[in-house]
Amino acid sequence: NIDAWANMKDLRILQLNENNFTGKIPDIWEDPSCFTNLEYLSIHNNSFGDSTYSMPVMIGAQNLEALDLSDNKFSGEYPMTYLSNTTF
Repeated sequence: NIDAWANMKDLRILQLNENNFTGKIPDIWEDPSCFTNLEYLSIHNNSFGDSTYSMPVMIGAQNLEALDLSDNKFSGEYPMTYLSNTTF
């Protein structure tokens, strides 16, 4: 549900590792008002994306300190300009 993601403005940690999730990341993740307090995101070892799908740019996640997108099926590179405070 898209509204559920939009209401998680105070979420600081999101860890969805090793769940065999597939498909696209919800487009709402690109909304500037989404994840404004997120500090840690780890979605490694799933099957998000495919060979033509890149990870949505999480513009609102300006407080992100750690990011792990490994072992998924994303293509391309994540724009580093949005991740100045982030470790990988």
